[in-house]
Amino acid sequence: MNILHLYSDENWTGPAESVLNLLKELNKRGHKAFFAGVIKRRGKFLPKIREAGIPVIESLNLDRKSYPLQYLKNLAILPRVLRNEKIDIIHTHFRYDHILASFVKKRVPLVHTLHRADLDKVNFQERFMLRHKTDYIITISKAIKEKVVQYLGIEPERISTIYGAVDSNKFNPQISGNKIREEFKIDKDAPAVGMIAPLQPYRKHLHLLRTIPQVRKEFPEVKFLLIGSIGSYQKVLKAEIERLRISDSVIFISYRDEDYSQVLASLDMEVFLVPGSDGSCRAVLEALAMAKPVVSAKVGPIPEIMENSREGILIDSPDDIVSLTNAITKTLKDKDLARRMGEAGRKLMERFTPEIRATRIEKIYYSLI
Repeated sequence: MNILHLYSDENWTGPAESVLNLLKELNKRGHKAFFAGVIKRRGKFLPKIREAGIPVIESLNLDRKSYPLQYLKNLAILPRVLRNEKIDIIHTHFRYDHILASFVKKRVPLVHTLHRADLDKVNFQERFMLRHKTDYIITISKAIKEKVVQYLGIEPERISTIYGAVDSNKFNPQISGNKIREEFKIDKDAPAVGMIAPLQPYRKHLHLLRTIPQVRKEFPEVKFLLIGSIGSYQKVLKAEIERLRISDSVIFISYRDEDYSQVLASLDMEVFLVPGSDGSCRAVLEALAMAKPVVSAKVGPIPEIMENSREGILIDSPDDIVSLTNAITKTLKDKDLARRMGEAGRKLMERFTPEIRATRIEKIYYSLI
C-alpha cells in the first residue's frame, strides 16, 4: 500500500512526532509511506523525516505562509504525484493540506486526523470538507468524536478515536536524571515537580506558581521545573515569582530534544493543566511511560486514559488552585502512593505504543481501498 501524508507545519510538535512514528512503522511493515511538508522553510521536523529515511515528495511545498501562487502549483503537482507514485491513501493533518487534498478526493480516499476541539466554531468550508470530502476522520479523544457527530452531523461509523503513542524504549524508568539535577544544582533528595509546556498564557503556568508558597511549607527544598520553549511571557512569570518570593524554588528549562528523557527522569512528578494546540497531551503520556505520577486537570483525552488515584490525581478544573495544591502535596508526601501510580502509568503505556497505533490506522487504510 502506498500512503501519502500531507503535513503543512515545519515545527517539531506533538502531532509531528506521532506522524514520524507512524511513517516509520508503516514503512517497516512493507508499505511505502511518503511525506510532503514544508520544504523551503527551516524547521526541525523535515530534517527528522529525512534522517529516518522517509521518502519526501520534494515537488510539493506545503507552506501555509507562502503566496497563493504556491498553492496553485501544489494543486497542479498533487495529481501527478498521486499518479506517479501510485498513491492508495492520502492522510492529512491540518486545514491547509486538508483543503488541498479535497480537490483530488475522487481519485484517492482521504483520511484526516482532527486535532482541534472547538468544532462549534468551524466555518462553512471546513464543515463541508469534513462532511463531504473526507472518507474517514481520526480524533485524538472520544470527546472530540462526540463533537464531530453532534456539530457536524457525521456518521460515527466514519470516525475512530486513536490516542497518542509513546516509544517506551525512548521513555523508560531506567533512564537517569542525575545529570540534569547536577546541571541545575538540584539536591538528589529535593522533590522536583515539572510542568512541560511552552511558556504561553493559556497553559496556566501562573496557577502552578501560585501553589508553590503552600507546597513549600511542607517541602522547603522543593523545586518546580518549567520545561518548554521560552518566549516573552517569561517576563510575566518572573514578575509573579518575585511577587510570591519563590525565586529559589523555580527553574526554567528550555525544551531540549537531545536529553529530554533525562529531564523527565529528574522529576518526581508532573503537572499538566491545559493541552497544547494539537490536543494530544503528549507530555502526560511521556511522563507515564517514565513511571512518573501525574497531577492533571480533566482536559482533552486525559480523563479517558487515566483513572483518578491510579496513574495520577485528576482535578476537575485547571483553575482550581486549591485542589491543585492539595494534589501536588499529597503526591509528594505519600511516596508509596506515588510509586504505585508511577508503576500503573508505565503499565498503562503498554497499550499506547507506536506499533499498536499504527495497526489501528493501517486497518482504517485497508477498509478504504
